[in-house]
Amino acid sequence: MRRPDSSFGRLRPERLHLDERTIVRYLVGVRVVTESDAECVAVHDLTARNRNFAVVGPNGDAFFVKQAAFTADLRSVAREGNVLCHLARYRTTLGPRLRIHDDEFGTIVVEFVRTSETLHARRSAVIRVHAPASTSPRDAGD
Repeated sequence: MRRPDSSFGRLRPERLHLDERTIVRYLVGVRVVTESDAECVAVHDLTARNRNFAVVGPNGDAFFVKQAAFTADLRSVAREGNVLCHLARYRTTLGPRLRIHDDEFGTIVVEFVRTSETLHARRSAVIRVHAPASTSPRDAGD
């Protein structure tokens, strides 16, 4: 896990809002994507509450990038980054591998877990078990 390089000044406005146009430059600046691969990277916008992106390089390397969309979400993303830093320190496989935890931009970059699913998709796929039809009071005494 690396912290971003402080020499990445050309993209450090007061608060960079990542989008499909700026995310590749950001990833090159923090050395997750190489300059030579930058033109061949596919970016998929998965934005929900935060700015979320799946980024796939030409060699198949894939990353999930999350940036807090609002100031109120900065603490939540920072907390998630801290948990991932803790997991990385102990080399556990309990979560995705953290590549960047950037407090300045409220951003985390992790290796994309292809077999993952969102909590929303998981909740939608849960099979609801229905209770059996109730018995009438007459049947209860038998």
